[in-house]
Amino acid sequence: MPAVLLANLLLAFGSLWGMPLRMLIAGTAIWCSLRKRTVGQFLLNRIRRLLIPFVTGMVLLLPPMVWHAHKFHLPAYSEN
Repeated sequence: MPAVLLANLLLAFGSLWGMPLRMLIAGTAIWCSLRKRTVGQFLLNRIRRLLIPFVTGMVLLLPPMVWHAHKFHLPAYSEN
């Protein structure tokens, strides 16, 4: 029973404070990063590290997924 209580307490703490703690960590990381470089350098770095892989993934992965869904008539992609 104590293990279940501990698990419930951890889940309650994570549910309540998980997202705010992630935002705090992200904000702190950005603040530290902006101390080392300018805003323009920071934005170029973010574009290179996030936007380019995102667009590449969308171009390379999305068309085969949609083709597969249409070919096998998956309900999430049906047009009716």
